[in-house]
Amino acid sequence: MFSISDQESTHYRILIAIPLLLGIIFLYIEPPAIPLADAVPPGAFELILDKSSGNEKIKITEHRKITPAMVVINEATHEELMACPGIGSQTAYNILVERRFGLFFDWRDLKSRVKKMGESKIQTLQDAGVRLSR
Repeated sequence: MFSISDQESTHYRILIAIPLLLGIIFLYIEPPAIPLADAVPPGAFELILDKSSGNEKIKITEHRKITPAMVVINEATHEELMACPGIGSQTAYNILVERRFGLFFDWRDLKSRVKKMGESKIQTLQDAGVRLSR
């Protein structure tokens, strides 16, 4: 029938033990925490608390301002792009149109594909903390 040698059984035991050990190790390693700014989207949001003792609902509306350091050009909306220094409505529109054809690889690619995007404007964006991609 089916028989395995002692050496093969040792190999199978090791192959079974490796995932078990990794599972035990990852139980004790905490996942990295994400910043609160990444967890809550920019813009207006509402928090509604419902008290179970009655029909009383507490509604909290808050508006979080979009800062340039939060903007990622390859993922940003029109409003987020307009929060960046030096980018107006037309430049934000041009970025969105060019992004439809493909993501920007680097700042040179952004400069060559988007009209009215000069070296000084790109330097201003970099100084403000705007990122091209994550």
